[in-house]
Amino acid sequence: MAVEAYPGLLARTLTDDEVVKETLDLLEQVLTQPVFAADEIERRRLQMQVALEKQQESPSDTARNTFYSRLFGDHPYGHNPAGEESSIAAITRDDIRAFFDRYYVASNAVIAIVGDVGRAQAEAIAA
Repeated sequence: MAVEAYPGLLARTLTDDEVVKETLDLLEQVLTQPVFAADEIERRRLQMQVALEKQQESPSDTARNTFYSRLFGDHPYGHNPAGEESSIAAITRDDIRAFFDRYYVASNAVIAIVGDVGRAQAEAIAA
């Protein structure tokens, strides 16, 4: 069974009741009590910086970013979705928490459940 909750969370599990319960308990914890550990934030920041550096070494990525920047200017489409070195460095735990609190809310959620699960069980999972 797979449970996907947007924005951006996916859980896949076997259909054994105990395994499903453990998986859903963990998913609920992630959704309702995220930790945003400093070491995890820093690890992700480094990954983003490396990806940006790699992108800057790619002629096709450079051409694409330049094209969109010139075409769209200051519109969000004109900015590199990978960010900039300064913006990646400036993101704080408080920024991440504020984003999470604003956007990871029930009214923004879309839940898709697929697999060996009946409607009643799917509705209970979604609730």
